Amino acid sequence: MNDATSEINTPDNDGLVADRTFSPLIFVQQYLQPTAWLSFVEGDPGIPGDGIFINARPIFPDESGFQLSTPFPLGTLTDGFTVTVFFPFDPGDLHSLMLYFVIPNRTGSCTITFPGIGFGGDLAPVSGQIFYNGVVGYFINFPQSTIQQVVNNANYVRPGCNLTVNDLFLGGISLQRGYYQYITVLDAAAILPGQNVVPTDN
Repeated sequence: MNDATSEINTPDNDGLVADRTFSPLIFVQQYLQPTAWLSFVEGDPGIPGDGIFINARPIFPDESGFQLSTPFPLGTLTDGFTVTVFFPFDPGDLHSLMLYFVIPNRTGSCTITFPGIGFGGDLAPVSGQIFYNGVVGYFINFPQSTIQQVVNNANYVRPGCNLTVNDLFLGGISLQRGYYQYITVLDAAAILPGQNVVPTDN
């Protein structure tokens, strides 16, 4: 795509995935670009306003969401991250964002697969709005303390694994207008390191 912000979609598998493990170094090189546009198992929505939309799928019987094609590594972040989402319609009162974290590179019972550990809801209200390519985007900040909290939760459900932030990857997202009112169509989504760091429309 002809995007001045150097959008990032799903990397090719060649050289990036070995023995079904994810390399934080390789993926950070791919993702920590001016804008990391996300691709999902449900499809690649591209960038805002390009006319490409994807539909959520059931995660649990009462939850719908989107699973990242490539889990996003969190081990090198020092100031948390910002998630920005775009829709092909006015979502009205966008309530919150739920994140699903996974531990893909450990073995045995220390592995946590998608949907993994959820974090968000009332703890992740919308931080603000932006415009990109004529489309309204909504961004949500997740501070470094959130990442550590998820690591603590992971060690609670997997005692004895001694999990660290280097084991933690973002595996997916879901979005809510209100309590269990899920938004199931997505125009684009991006993730960037730091707080209030959003895509810029150059």
